[in-house]
Amino acid sequence: MNSTSFDFGAHVRYVGQRSCQVPAGRTGHEVVLAPGMVGVVILSAGTAGHCRVQFKNGFQLDVTSENRADFAPTHPRLLPA
Repeated sequence: MNSTSFDFGAHVRYVGQRSCQVPAGRTGHEVVLAPGMVGVVILSAGTAGHCRVQFKNGFQLDVTSENRADFAPTHPRLLPA
């Protein structure tokens, strides 16, 4: 892993402060990203400093040098079942 990208298959935790919502039918909005959520790297460009993380709810987000500080590595054995 380099300083801006995570390796394919790595588990990462969102440690940023903002939440992300999308329109969701009649209920208004659905939170798709919130602090503490864990995802898996499904695409990694290695040295290009870019990867894509998918969360349990299906939401995908690109991690780049601009938002890398919002993510921290985590180990799958440390996650709740």
